[in-house]
Amino acid sequence: MNFVKRAAFSLVARTGKTALLLGIFLVICTLLLGGFLLQGATARQEAQAQRRIGVDVTIRGDGLTMDADRKVVLLERRLERMARREQQCVSRLREPAYKFLSTAPRLMT
Repeated sequence: MNFVKRAAFSLVARTGKTALLLGIFLVICTLLLGGFLLQGATARQEAQAQRRIGVDVTIRGDGLTMDADRKVVLLERRLERMARREQQCVSRLREPAYKFLSTAPRLMT
C-alpha cells in the first residue's frame, strides 16, 4: 500500500482527531492572516497620517493615547494656520510695487 492510500485510510478511520486538527489549523491560519491584515492597515494609516500632517513622523503604538490624538489635531491646526499665513505673504508679494507709490502724497508738483 502506498503512502497516499495509507494517509487517506488513516484520516477516514480517525475522523474526530482529523476534524480537531483541521479546526486548530484553521484557527491558527485565521489568526495569522488577521495579524497580517492588521499590520498592513496600521502601515497604511501611518502613511496617511504622514501625508495629512505633511512632515516625516514616526508613530509608535506604545505611546498613543487620547492626549497624543489631541496633540496631532493641534499640530494639524497649527500647520493649516501656517499655510494660510504663507499664502497671504505670497499674495502680498505678488502685488505690484507701484500701488504704494500711487497712493503716496505728491511732494513735488
